[in-house]
Amino acid sequence: MPLAEQLYCTQQINIPPTLPTILKQFCKAAIRTQPYDLLKWSSTYFRALADGEEPPIKLRLEYPPPSTESGLTLGFLKVLLRQFGDYNKSLTIESITRRWDGLCLDHKDLELIMSVGEFHNKCQVKKFLSIGVGLLGNSLHETMIMICELFTHEPEGGSAMIPLKLFMEIYSYLAALQCDGADEMSFNVHSSEIMKQDNESSSIESRHKDSEDDSGKSDIAAPVVLEKLETKSDLKPKKGKRKPSLSRILKVPGIGPYLTSEHVATVSIWLSECARLQEGMVGPRNLRHFQCPSLDYPELQPKK
Repeated sequence: MPLAEQLYCTQQINIPPTLPTILKQFCKAAIRTQPYDLLKWSSTYFRALADGEEPPIKLRLEYPPPSTESGLTLGFLKVLLRQFGDYNKSLTIESITRRWDGLCLDHKDLELIMSVGEFHNKCQVKKFLSIGVGLLGNSLHETMIMICELFTHEPEGGSAMIPLKLFMEIYSYLAALQCDGADEMSFNVHSSEIMKQDNESSSIESRHKDSEDDSGKSDIAAPVVLEKLETKSDLKPKKGKRKPSLSRILKVPGIGPYLTSEHVATVSIWLSECARLQEGMVGPRNLRHFQCPSLDYPELQPKK
């Protein structure tokens, strides 16, 4: 073949007409989403487009940047909500983990959500996301305000109103959780898992020390997970050996301690009166009203 026929020119190279638009949309999505691992996120992005699924992208750039150590933000939870679809349905842990990995989020937060909710095989979308929002706040009051911003159908920057029924379902669920560090959750582990837990604890401590050396400090109280190994005397497995147990103490400021049903009922009465005047909807403005009962434990109420 003559050399002249091997040379390429602009007329010989066929560029798909949709390529510039695809690349432009990809660049905009990457800038808005700001993923931790751009290469991994890009693979998930184009795979979602090819499969006709909701891509892992934020609708707008979050500013200021994430203040949590793991990078989890309300914007990422909104992306997960769009990908999950109906918040009343239940999904498998594998499906949720795949979406979580697609956004390059820290598995430490995912494991904490699973531990708080005690999710094993499946979990309801709204419960999973509600606990995730709890990792972002300093109190249950702040968490419920962000819950309204997450589940509202109004444009961002609006009144963030949601149905009263949905609000009370989530508030009652979070109020029934014990996340003030006063309760221990114990479960049996195998000896092979003990070494894994020790290594993970050491790596988490080292990352925490490194984060303390950074100049930018977060104003959000980070969730704390304290773990210790114990042996339960009431367990009598075969061969007469006691099986080790892992006790986990969960402290999530955005959820806090257990609240009584009377406390929840007081909040429900106030919001029901608000919803009666607002076509069955409630929002952050009702929670910020001076007559609104405290959503937090009485000892944790913010000073006015």
